[in-house]
Amino acid sequence: MKKVISLLTISILISFQNWAQVPFDIHLEELPGNNLPAVQSFAWAEDSVGRILIIAGRTDGLHRRQPWAAFDPTDNNDQLFVIDTTGSLLASAALTDLPIDLQDQLQSTNPEFIQVDQRLVFIGGYGYRNEVSDHSTFDRAVVIDVDPLVTSLLNQQNISNHFASISDSLFAVTGGYLGFLNDTFYLVGGQYFHGRYNPMGPTHGPGFVQEYTDAIRKFTLDISTTSPTITSRNEIHDPALLHRRDFNMAPQIFQNNQRGFTAFTGVFQPVTDLPWLNLVDIKPTGYEEVPGAQQQLNQYHTAHLSVYDELNQQNRTLFFGGMGRFYPDASGNLIDDTDVPFVTTISCISRAPNGSATETYFSEEMPGLLGSGAEFIPNTKANYDHQHILHWTGSETQPLLAGYIYGGIESTAPNIFFINDGTQSSASHRWFKVWLNPQPASEGELEIDPHHEWVRIYPNPPETELLLHFDGAGKTAKVSLIDPLGKVLYKDQFEVQGPTEIAIPLSPSYGRRYLVQIDSEDGKTFTKWIHAH
Repeated sequence: MKKVISLLTISILISFQNWAQVPFDIHLEELPGNNLPAVQSFAWAEDSVGRILIIAGRTDGLHRRQPWAAFDPTDNNDQLFVIDTTGSLLASAALTDLPIDLQDQLQSTNPEFIQVDQRLVFIGGYGYRNEVSDHSTFDRAVVIDVDPLVTSLLNQQNISNHFASISDSLFAVTGGYLGFLNDTFYLVGGQYFHGRYNPMGPTHGPGFVQEYTDAIRKFTLDISTTSPTITSRNEIHDPALLHRRDFNMAPQIFQNNQRGFTAFTGVFQPVTDLPWLNLVDIKPTGYEEVPGAQQQLNQYHTAHLSVYDELNQQNRTLFFGGMGRFYPDASGNLIDDTDVPFVTTISCISRAPNGSATETYFSEEMPGLLGSGAEFIPNTKANYDHQHILHWTGSETQPLLAGYIYGGIESTAPNIFFINDGTQSSASHRWFKVWLNPQPASEGELEIDPHHEWVRIYPNPPETELLLHFDGAGKTAKVSLIDPLGKVLYKDQFEVQGPTEIAIPLSPSYGRRYLVQIDSEDGKTFTKWIHAH
């Protein structure tokens, strides 16, 4: 049953704001008439001259409910493809040069993968495995030399020399996420699944085994030779926070320039078949739940992009369509659909320097029920760092080509799972350019830090005055403006009796960047960096 919740009154964790925080808006440009294959839930890598290698995944849409029809091997992507950023297919080849079990794994669905220099590390995945005569999760890490493989594909040469692998139960994961930081791999979440999918459960014939890893598996792997070797390993278990799969994980820059990742939502909660709403930060020093934060939008794996806003010192993680329990309607109401439909929403989670989180959705939407099982491919000519985080400096004056969205599932309706006979959705071949336009967007914003529901600050950037809107009643608010060197530029105290808006005049002497700090009498503190014109 769908519930309609007014964004103005949803809870103290979520408050609606129609003013922009993100310093850019989104524009998608589809390149029509491409000759690309249709594929979803795949892996990809890029060679040294910008050609893109596509491996694994499926060529059908949402998986069927019937065990005999779910994940049919005839719909595996059993080809390797090379494409370019204009949306053109350059080469393709079958996997037949490779041993059977490696062929099987390289046409699996939902593998974990990451590119390290010019090698693609491809782990796990689920699909039919001839070696066990059943569907299963593969227990191998495959190391692929990207440049020579692409060259061989373009020249129609034998490809067998470009793959090396190692088998270990460590790698028997599908639907997790693989990160790489400081020479260490982070294999987060996911599951081991053996047998045919059956929505009636594991005891209904033919039955299956499903085991969530509930873990962060940290390991180092020597990928410099033809015989990859595990050189260290460590596993952290948490059956509460880490019990998730089919989620998005994105690199982040935390306070003091500490690098790490955030695991966003995913499925399923242990006691109910609903997505998680919470977020988990993962750092070399450990992991923790983000206090009070809940991601309402875009909860399954989808194309996503990490941006670091240097002026505001904020991580902006963008999510493009896919599936989500919540979505905004045309009137600005948040719809709660526990069937978790396909959605057109493009959203953003912003993380302030203190770690607080704000969820935003853009006026731009996906041009269809797209994005689930799709991938975002960065434009390497843009300002990306070694973790594939795009750095937004604030000096941008023209639209920036951030990258491309390719593939995924395209559905004909939001909710098709219970009627799915294989015709309601399909794999997508569509190719989109993703532009970031340096101007305020027309957005709805969901404030998801419980300490921030009582005050809103706008506009950002301001011109002659800064407006503070207080929702609370009977509070004393102390307001300070502080420059980057710690000098107090402005200080005052206000009595807030009910909804109150206060205008603070700005002086040119304040400079272009300063911190707003608001302390309330009940111990709450709000901080926000402001970048003036």
